[in-house]
Amino acid sequence: MLKKYFNLLLTILFFLTVTTQVVVAQNGVVNEAVQDEVTVYPNPVSDGKIYVSSSFDGSKYVEIYDVLGKKVSQAEVRANKPIDVGSLTPGVYIITINEKNYIVTRKLVVR
Repeated sequence: MLKKYFNLLLTILFFLTVTTQVVVAQNGVVNEAVQDEVTVYPNPVSDGKIYVSSSFDGSKYVEIYDVLGKKVSQAEVRANKPIDVGSLTPGVYIITINEKNYIVTRKLVVR
């Protein structure tokens, strides 16, 4: 039992380390200017709703993964529309935002 918790802790720490770097790519080329334009808030989330904002007003395709890599939520959203994460259990998640051929990856904490 202790070994399972230890392995889970190592997995979480690995993902926290990996996801602290934001990767923004278009056709395989990293674009540093876009990474600061995409914001996920509030983070950590406790009210069950998050917002994704950027300078691009078009639709965004959002996917949320747990620390084991399982997709737990997906949505297509427009600017200023909330994403419901109320069904997610408290923990750390990976969120990817795809817009205009750019993919941004962030860490999301649900309380």
